[in-house]
Formats: sequence, structure tokens, C-alpha cells
Amino acid sequence: MSRASPVLAGHRGFKYAWPENTIRSYDAAVDAGCDVVETDLHISKDNIIVICHDSDTTRVFGKRYDVTQEKYTETLSVLRTIREPHLPMPTLTEVFQWCKEKCAKTHRNIKLMLDIKRDCDPDLLLKLLLADLTEVGPNIEYWYDKLIFGMWDSRYYCKEMDPFQIINITFDVNVSKQVVQEIIAKGGHVFAVSILSLILYNGSLSRQFYDFCNENHLKIWFWTINLKKEADDAVKFCTLPSGKSMLAGLVTDDPLSVAAEKEESLGLKYHILLFLKKNLYLLFLFLLHRKFNMLPIFKLLKSIGFI
Repeated sequence: MSRASPVLAGHRGFKYAWPENTIRSYDAAVDAGCDVVETDLHISKDNIIVICHDSDTTRVFGKRYDVTQEKYTETLSVLRTIREPHLPMPTLTEVFQWCKEKCAKTHRNIKLMLDIKRDCDPDLLLKLLLADLTEVGPNIEYWYDKLIFGMWDSRYYCKEMDPFQIINITFDVNVSKQVVQEIIAKGGHVFAVSILSLILYNGSLSRQFYDFCNENHLKIWFWTINLKKEADDAVKFCTLPSGKSMLAGLVTDDPLSVAAEKEESLGLKYHILLFLKKNLYLLFLFLLHRKFNMLPIFKLLKSIGFI
């Protein structure tokens, strides 16, 4: 990858090639060129921060448990991914240890993007996370430029996070405006907004998002970018008239495809799927704005790979 290439974050690691949210997947993502690894945090019943995207373990591990209602030491630690090579669910402590060792081995500053799930208690999360950092060491200052706190809402912001990078993760620019302002009102600073990449393909929403980020000096992450064309679209969108860029990076399942030299030859199937996804995204926002119960919809979107 050239210096001009966007920063890549491995979405749950190298998800395309390995079981998601496993140490092996993270290792492969970094080896494939990612400087950031995106990961998902829940708190188990025995107060251990565990790494799993869904609170329901069925999709990844084949057995149905709620990670927030089970003890890691008794239940979650023995689960293995359905996908070969059948890997365990890591804890955040293990991920911190891996990150420290990988940075030393590669002489690179590998970062972790922590997607804080909304079932986490904010105060408990901070307490446990700081304890994990203390356990892994060498000191809290070592981690200031290695952790990116990804927040869906402002409840998770606290002053102790100020030395770290804070981003808002969102589907919706209107929600992001509210979250960013709430964090600022609490005395915090938001570095970037990480948003679903389908916004790129809606003219009015993308313009609104561009203006919001530009006016508030916010960088942009897009998720999930898995094609070279999508990467090029994101780079073009974020380029300011001055030539500077608002792009913080791209969250991807497949860093090798995104970093390819040439764009793919995309046929009718791609354009049909894009049309369907764009309209599904608009329907999702419509229901979200009208306060519909979104839990069943979230589950559906996860099952079809939309999120």
C-alpha cells in the first residue's frame, strides 16, 4: 500500500478470511495492511469485558447464550466459532495483550477501535477497562494513541477518556449531530464520525453529512467498505476543495480487496444489490425516526449481513 492509501481498520479483524472477533482474525488483518482493528465490547455476567459483536452467540458460535447473562469463566470461554478453525471468544485483556505484542513485533502503532455496545453499563465498563489496561501495562499513557473509543451515544463519554481518541458510530447523521453536541457539552472532543457507507449513495444525506463534518472539523470513518470502487468513492467524497481530506479511514472485512491497485469489474448483480441496500437503508432511517421498535430489524439486518 502506498502512503496515499486510506487507513484501514479490520472489521472484527480480517472477517472475510477468518472467524470474526478472534485473535487470529486480528493478527491476519494487521498482516494484510490494517493499522486499526475494530472490535466489539460486551460485559459478561462475571464482569469480564468480552469480544463479541452480537449479544446472542448463536450466529458465530452455534449455541444460544446471551453474553451479558453468562459467566465467561464457566460458559463463554469454552465456546468455539462455527467457522474453522473453531476459535474461542477472547477477552479484552487478551486483545490488549495481543496488541502490545503485535506493536512490538511489527514496530508499528496498531490501534484498537472499541465499538462499545449499548448493553454495557458505562461506569462499570470504564472501571473494568482501566483495570484491564493496568493488568496488561506497561502504563496507561502507552495506550493513549492506541485506543479509539467508539460510542453510539453520549452516555459512554467521561473525562477519563479525554486523552484517547473518541468517535461516534452511527447510521444516521441526525443522531450523530445530537451525540456530538452532547459530548461537547460535557467538555469532550469528538475526533470523527463512523457511519454506514451507504450514505455515500444518497445525494441529499451525503451532502448533509459532508457539511456537518466539515463545519465541525470532524474526520470520517466509513463502514463497511469491501470493494476498491467503494474505497475510491469514499476517498473522493472526503476530499475538500483545498485538496485536504476529511477521511480518517475505512472499516473493511477484506483489506486486500480494498487495497487493490485497480477497481473491480462490477456487473448487473452489484448494481441491483446496491439499489436494494440503498432503499433498505432509507426504510431503516424512516422507521428509526418514527421511534419504531428496531430490535427485530437489527436482528434481520445482522442475519443478512447488512450490519
